[in-house]
Amino acid sequence: MDDYKIIINNQLVSDFNVRYKKVHFRSKKPAIKGPIPPSLNEWINMNPLQRNDLKQKWKEFVVFLVNHYELSDLMIPKCKIDIMYTFGTRHRHDADNYTPKFIFDGLTEAKVLADDDFGHVTSVTIGTFGYEQNNAKTEIIFHLL
Repeated sequence: MDDYKIIINNQLVSDFNVRYKKVHFRSKKPAIKGPIPPSLNEWINMNPLQRNDLKQKWKEFVVFLVNHYELSDLMIPKCKIDIMYTFGTRHRHDADNYTPKFIFDGLTEAKVLADDDFGHVTSVTIGTFGYEQNNAKTEIIFHLL
């Protein structure tokens, strides 16, 4: 069984934001705040235009990541996916507040996944490595079946 891994860290977020700013030079804020996708609490409190904008930015960011890791066009037909978060603060985080939606849309767009339905992604495990001061990250591991 083959595995592929993507690690989203602060450096990659920074690299993407620099690239994004060159294209969207009028944008005043960074496109992506950090290496962990927004929680559902953040998402639900946005108006529909803000939600769609954030979803599109994350999709573009994940395509950037896939190209960085040279994983585009894999078209994985069937896999299990583990997503592990390492938070940069000791702030309490609810396990049910984080969804792979933002990540999966980008993985499908970049053709890493043939599709993100249950026929192609048989299980998703979301967990945490806990806390590392000022070193938040997201690790995504694809276990091919």
